[in-house]
Amino acid sequence: MKIRHPLINELQEKIENELFNSMQGYVRCSWYNHWTSIIIEDIFRDHDSVLPSVGLIKKIDFFIRDIPFDLKVTYIPEGFIKDKRRSYELRPELTLLKQFCRRNNIYFNDDMPESRLLEDFWAKVSDFPTQTARQLINEFKQQRLEIIQEAIENPVELICWLYENQGVRRFD
Repeated sequence: MKIRHPLINELQEKIENELFNSMQGYVRCSWYNHWTSIIIEDIFRDHDSVLPSVGLIKKIDFFIRDIPFDLKVTYIPEGFIKDKRRSYELRPELTLLKQFCRRNNIYFNDDMPESRLLEDFWAKVSDFPTQTARQLINEFKQQRLEIIQEAIENPVELICWLYENQGVRRFD
């Protein structure tokens, strides 16, 4: 997708032409996370009832009618994706990626924690130059988009999952 701003187009071009596939997602994510947080804070700060803390108070981004808020922006967690796949009776991504790597003699270190292993598999399969690899990754992406769309349409399930499964740090 091309956005009309020249600097964004230049960034996108550099990402596509100068980075391995496995690094492209990380760079895009980092860029979007940074600017998304800034834009969300600006949206809040533009409201008449909001007083920005201007970084002067630790863990408080702004006040709404004298109530302090620490804005948190998060990803949809892998655990939520995994639970949703299970509820759809889909096999775990980790299992399918591991099988793909074994069939295609792609080395992986099985001693890594599950989250790192999943990330490693995604990178390796994304970089693997076959149509089958592209199809597998595209299938996962499509399934994830469906999970995200469902969470947008019915956020209560995700909210409950986040509350029940995220660490205490998210609620300080």
